[in-house]
Amino acid sequence: MHPTEPRAGLGPRRGVRIGVDVGDVRIGIALCDPHALLATPLETVPRGSGDIERILDIAVDHEVV
Repeated sequence: MHPTEPRAGLGPRRGVRIGVDVGDVRIGIALCDPHALLATPLETVPRGSGDIERILDIAVDHEVV
């Protein structure tokens, strides 16, 4: 089973989720609380070389599901 697939009778997996708003010049990153009730802006990543690596680092650092 993939970690984000709903588990039988348990509903979706709880945890921090990441929101990504891709623009022409920068990428906005937001994180939600573990119960998926509120998303909060975290960081703006400049577009260009290294942007994907930075987003992956954020996901790992915040244990995004």
